[in-house]
Amino acid sequence: TPLWLVDLLVLALAAASPRDRDAGCWRCVPNRRQVNLALLLAFQLLLAYKLDAGEQAPFSYSESFLPLEISIFLGAVAELCMHGRTALGRGRGGGQGAEGADRAAAQRRLVSVVARSSLQLSFLGLLGCRVDDLLPVTWWTVLTPLWLLLLLYCLRAAASCASIKAAAQEEERVARRVLAGLSSAASLICFFCLLLLSLRLAEGVPLSAALILTPFLTVVGLLLCCTCTSCICAGALP
Repeated sequence: TPLWLVDLLVLALAAASPRDRDAGCWRCVPNRRQVNLALLLAFQLLLAYKLDAGEQAPFSYSESFLPLEISIFLGAVAELCMHGRTALGRGRGGGQGAEGADRAAAQRRLVSVVARSSLQLSFLGLLGCRVDDLLPVTWWTVLTPLWLLLLLYCLRAAASCASIKAAAQEEERVARRVLAGLSSAASLICFFCLLLLSLRLAEGVPLSAALILTPFLTVVGLLLCCTCTSCICAGALP
């Protein structure tokens, strides 16, 4: 039920936000919000039915993951369409100045998109093979793509920290410091959650789901508390 409530919230936000049907990254995939939401809803329905029906369901867990895998693939294709032209089509004459910087940034973005999408699809494939008993893979093998994704995210956070001094204006430096701090905190939270999950699945350590999600839930609780306090203080001002 909480997941369906989140779906309703996402649908409301998507309906209220301005349309970006003509965005360059999604010209090859029209109505991206509708496509993504439809695929996500199909994935949730298939997974919920499979969890309830078990062996009586006419499809496997791997097949229930297909809508999510299609969504990830379409997202990767869309980003490749957007950044591929900049990375490959421009700057062939030498790539000087701002044009060369844009081309280098687009190339880095392409590498990041390919690596992230490959790891996500690898995780879903290994997870399907593990729960369907298609291949004798261990939980450490299944969780390896998640650890690599976390490493990729940490590298992006480190690059964000390194780019603080490159900002020309003080406001931009402050914004980058805030972004770097949030990225570092998110990386630390994901590390602890993934470590506890790995110990529970791979090593059989008796850890509850509540304990595994404790780092994430603690931060969410603090954010909600700060948000409510700010709203109350703002309402009390004349």
